Parts: sequence; structure tokens; C-alpha cells
Amino acid sequence: MLTPSAALAKDSRSGLGPLQHRHFATIAAILAAMPDRPSAEVAAHHFAAMLRQTNPKFDPARFLAACNV
Repeated sequence: MLTPSAALAKDSRSGLGPLQHRHFATIAAILAAMPDRPSAEVAAHHFAAMLRQTNPKFDPARFLAACNV
């Protein structure tokens, strides 16, 4: 088991890893459930830009639609 400081150090080195559809779907569902729609839209667009780097098949338009943006 990692100490809290070791876990934090490990997290800071991990960067963006390869993600799959199931990860994108979970993130989109969380963003779609946000009650503050303007904040959700900003967050969804930011996530779409960053998630594009994690999988060459990532479709930003499909992701934003799943976020209800």
C-alpha cells in the first residue's frame, strides 16, 4: 500500500493514459448530470479537447452530444 505522499507523487507523473469508450461514457454521464449547465458546457468542451489525446478514435462531437451539450 502506498503512503499518501507516494500516491500523490505517482499521480503527478502519470499524465494522460489511454482511455476507452467506457471511460468516455462515464465522464459524459457525470457531465450530463451537472445541474449548472453553463459550467457543464465549459467542462465538457475542456474534456473533449483533452480526451482527444487519449484515443485516436475519440469523437468529440459524439462525446459532447452524450454530455447534452
